[in-house]
Amino acid sequence: MEEKKLNNGQIKGKAVPAEDWEFKNQIEKNTGNKKVGNRDLGDGKVDKEKVDKEKLEKRRDKNGRVGDGKVENREVGKEKREDGEIGEGQNGNKKKGNRKGEKENLKNKNFKKRDIKHNSSIEKAVQDFSILKPGQNSLKLSEICNFLGLTPPPEEREIVGLQTLEEATIHHLSFFHNSKYLNQLKKTKAGAVLLPPDYISQLPEGVIPLVTTNPYLNLAQLSALFTPPPFEEGKFYLAPTAQIGKGVIIGKGAKIGQNVVIMGNCVIGPEVEIGDGTLIYPNVTIYRGTVIGKRVIIHAGAVIGADGFGYAYTSDHKPVKIHHLGRVVIGDECEIGANTTIDRGVLGDTRLGQGVKIDNLVQIGHNCQIGDYCIIVAQTGLAGSTKLGVHVVMAGQSASAGHLEIAPFTRIAAKSGVTKSIKKGGDYSGVPARPIREWRRLNAILSRLLKEKGIKKGK
Repeated sequence: MEEKKLNNGQIKGKAVPAEDWEFKNQIEKNTGNKKVGNRDLGDGKVDKEKVDKEKLEKRRDKNGRVGDGKVENREVGKEKREDGEIGEGQNGNKKKGNRKGEKENLKNKNFKKRDIKHNSSIEKAVQDFSILKPGQNSLKLSEICNFLGLTPPPEEREIVGLQTLEEATIHHLSFFHNSKYLNQLKKTKAGAVLLPPDYISQLPEGVIPLVTTNPYLNLAQLSALFTPPPFEEGKFYLAPTAQIGKGVIIGKGAKIGQNVVIMGNCVIGPEVEIGDGTLIYPNVTIYRGTVIGKRVIIHAGAVIGADGFGYAYTSDHKPVKIHHLGRVVIGDECEIGANTTIDRGVLGDTRLGQGVKIDNLVQIGHNCQIGDYCIIVAQTGLAGSTKLGVHVVMAGQSASAGHLEIAPFTRIAAKSGVTKSIKKGGDYSGVPARPIREWRRLNAILSRLLKEKGIKKGK
């Protein structure tokens, strides 16, 4: 990033972010700071004469200061380690000042205090949310049964989370509510399964049944207990060559790779992974746990990893939110258009393969599986659990119903609606979508019938 000369003669170098909350705490604790992280807040000055970039590089010392800038009363430790991780500054011979001095220092160096207030409001919102919906690392089966009002099983087992029948392990709780998934039930390795009484005999040996008349509702009720906080402050990994714009917020445990560019006002949630060379335009929101591959482009306003639209219903028809515990996983070299939304999986992941290209204003529902090199054009909507094979093209304003598969090398015409699985690749059109030649013949016959009917009426 090219260095810029400010109005007061200071040199503003490449911005290397630190967690905003850690940044705030350092400012509150340290008076007279001349540097916090890699941001110069002190009284260091540079001669006001014009100097070219080459001279600046020669004058830069090992701590990244330019010219005659001085740090008084203390040494400033390197905020960015060799491995790229942002750590807390190591201060020596630190001289304490007063609160008034801090405010004056911030004012003189154009630090916007509203940024601190903004972060405080987010922190408070996280605390409030945690009180209402506390995330828990594990629960005993007896605790789960007491919570749901079910009969406790004779055998106790520790449950660390909810998972699908296919992906569950001995420490996961799964659910079964549709005979379509009977084969998965027979092979599951879950520690326990919520299911109706008629299917107990179908469980593999060692899997504990939790008998209920409404497994789907019980899943929704339990999902709130296993939901982690929406945001957590703390350390994150930042590669030395990454560039972070103004107003970006990064959550605990995030990993941002080499040569990543994140433009202003983006929110990167906790435990997000962003691969090398990825470009993220302004105002993008990436929710917790999302994994983004290398050389991905995400355009402005996209939302990656929000909860899908999923609800269960009580006996008196009241909706109960299903908290989505899965992730979004995006392959290398994908491109995601402006204001596109990709929902996280309920239990498993929503996945985009390599080289997928998505236009603006596209909706990808929870648990969708998008094959390599698919193209999805503007205003297309994919309902939950849709599976696209490789090289599928969805033209503008097309759509799919949920829980279906579209064969590789299929092309869906504009404004078409796929209502059942397509097993053979080809061109399809219409609502419901059918092979395009059949659709054209059908339209020709329909037009001829209407024309004949119109002639009879004319007579």
